[in-house]
Amino acid sequence: MKKYFFIISIFLIQTSIYSQDYIKSDSLKIDKKIYEIRHLSYGKSSGLKLFKVLTCDLSNLKKIETEIKNCWNNHKLECTEFYIISIPNYQNLQSDQETDILIKFLEKIDAERMKLKLSTALVKYKILKDFTCEYFLDKPKENLDNFKDYKLNIKQSEICPFLLK
Repeated sequence: MKKYFFIISIFLIQTSIYSQDYIKSDSLKIDKKIYEIRHLSYGKSSGLKLFKVLTCDLSNLKKIETEIKNCWNNHKLECTEFYIISIPNYQNLQSDQETDILIKFLEKIDAERMKLKLSTALVKYKILKDFTCEYFLDKPKENLDNFKDYKLNIKQSEICPFLLK
């Protein structure tokens, strides 16, 4: 009986390890415009699950996803989570609109990651003695100075160098 239990538990552990890779599609509505977003998660990671944020033109979204996967497969990356927001007609976007979109996207990412007790972009947190997390605002949410892991209007050729740094 113990032998069968051991075999079943090994199978379940292997299944859970391989099931960590996923791509989640969603959308974000800002000022009556809808933006497609993707959350790509690859491989095993630490409890922090370090992440990078990218913005791209809607026409490049699939190419960007493919390039992230290729970079992940060919290099040992520190980050395991990648968030992409695609913006239609990126060239016509004003810089203040770009900042507003990025802030709202980061707020959505932070809300999702706080539920999972993971590291965040704009919201600072500390781990308490009983290993629970307490979240608090350290700086105004409009400040991107402390969060450097994002790349605006990324091109396919820029993906791997950005992810490797």
